[in-house]
Amino acid sequence: MALKQLSGFFATHLHGILRLPLKEAAAARLRTKRMAINESALGDEAQSYGWTYKLEDGVCTNSLALKTAERFGLSKHILNRAEAFSDIVTDVGIISSSAIDRDDLVALAANGQSRVASKESIDENLAKGLPVISNFLEGIIKTKVFQIPSQYLPPAQLAGSSCVYVLELKPPARSSSAFYVGQTAHLPTRISQHRKKGKHWKNFDAIAIPIEKGTDEARNIESLTIRELSRLGYELVSWADG
Repeated sequence: MALKQLSGFFATHLHGILRLPLKEAAAARLRTKRMAINESALGDEAQSYGWTYKLEDGVCTNSLALKTAERFGLSKHILNRAEAFSDIVTDVGIISSSAIDRDDLVALAANGQSRVASKESIDENLAKGLPVISNFLEGIIKTKVFQIPSQYLPPAQLAGSSCVYVLELKPPARSSSAFYVGQTAHLPTRISQHRKKGKHWKNFDAIAIPIEKGTDEARNIESLTIRELSRLGYELVSWADG
């Protein structure tokens, strides 16, 4: 389509397609749009949302389904259970028992625990950066996270293994970091590709964790990590950024 100068509209929840290695002609023509939402504070960290039915630049990563259900009177207990399950279910299915302890999942869902982060916890998490993400990954995978400092190559034992990785980007003109989450079975090649994207991508720090069950499991963990970092207030970027 790009080579023939064709245009089209695509509506999808598959946000991973934005990280595909598109040809330059396609990436240059890509425009992301979402419906604008009016947000207003109600006090005590509560918020009200209004649907505008107008497009704005950006990617929609939250359908606000729970907010909609709450507006139409669904019980708080059901909403809390749904929120608990939303932390478990990814875009491609439920995280398998090899990734997360099943008893922990059952307890979480049964109690309907809410996992809405407070402003104070968000600020604390953002200040710590990759260490918080490392703890999260080690907590669900029960495997060591490998640190990859700027300019270093990934450890040799990760070559050829399915991995989930997180990059911390530090644009010079900004005070806060941005983060990229990905999965690959060829980590050294993937890290090199990222570092060639431009000046903002050249000097990132990274972490990576091997996923024993292969690509499908890695995609599950990638999706769960993106969901969790969004909840914690991290700014996430896609392959098309920068």
